[in-house]
Amino acid sequence: AAAPPRPGALTRRAAAPRPRAGAVLFGKGQHARAGRRYKKALLDLEVPTQWTEETNIERNKLRLALHLNIAACALRTADYDNAVFHATRALRTDPKNVKALFRRASAHLAKAGDVNGLEAALADLGRARELDPDNRDVAAKLAEARRRQKAADRDAASVFSKMVQPAEAIYS
Repeated sequence: AAAPPRPGALTRRAAAPRPRAGAVLFGKGQHARAGRRYKKALLDLEVPTQWTEETNIERNKLRLALHLNIAACALRTADYDNAVFHATRALRTDPKNVKALFRRASAHLAKAGDVNGLEAALADLGRARELDPDNRDVAAKLAEARRRQKAADRDAASVFSKMVQPAEAIYS
């Protein structure tokens, strides 16, 4: 007779095909569909079941990977709020995850008109750079963010200088 399945084994087995299918879709450039597959796999992990300490660790690793993959899909489909959300969820599991910091920063940089986005991106990229100083992608994105910050500072200074013109220029 076969031994009964370990607690959590059925749920992991049920969730396993979806991340693989998502990876195939992502590779084909079907990022929205891949994101939906990853979200379904994430939901499969929430099916009520008894989790042992060992299977719970495995579940959290899979959850981390799924949040990172959903964030990647969201970036590719310009769904930046969703990318920020899922990267943040990944960081709750692993606060030192460079990939999550990079993806959240990329989403913040891509959001046009986000007042605090540039500051948040710089903070995330700075943290990622501390954690992985040799990461070229992080270095390049950090340089881009710093260039944007300098341009924003120049624009703000220009606007401010026009607002505070010398009195003689106004009354002449």
